[in-house]
Amino acid sequence: MRKITIILLLLALLLVGCGKNDSTPSTENKASTAETFASLETTPTPEMLIGAWRSLDPGELDMVETIEIFEDGSITVNCQYQGKDAGTIYGTYYVSDDVLHCDMFSNGAPYMIEYRFELDGRELILQDDDGPAHYIKVS
Repeated sequence: MRKITIILLLLALLLVGCGKNDSTPSTENKASTAETFASLETTPTPEMLIGAWRSLDPGELDMVETIEIFEDGSITVNCQYQGKDAGTIYGTYYVSDDVLHCDMFSNGAPYMIEYRFELDGRELILQDDDGPAHYIKVS
């Protein structure tokens, strides 16, 4: 049940937040976020975390999520819902111990989300209050 709740929440965020008219966040937003993150205690990003990760289980809603984590501190999340592009959201991230802190942008409005993460070979496990989500490294 938790997994369905997470999927519905992500789908709602993507469908509401990533319409055809959306664009990448302005460099102004990226700069202010980068300055904010620089002032926080961070841990170097594990090299294995950098790359593209695809959700392992599309679930009952037939939704596949691809997360791309870049060395420059940017992150994108793309969702394919029933084989169709449901949109991409953009943001920045930083790592503190085993927590991935993401500052995302949807319709120009920022929001913060945090996950405890675990790397196990080519598998990434993101854990929040609703439970774990499993991803496999694709690049």
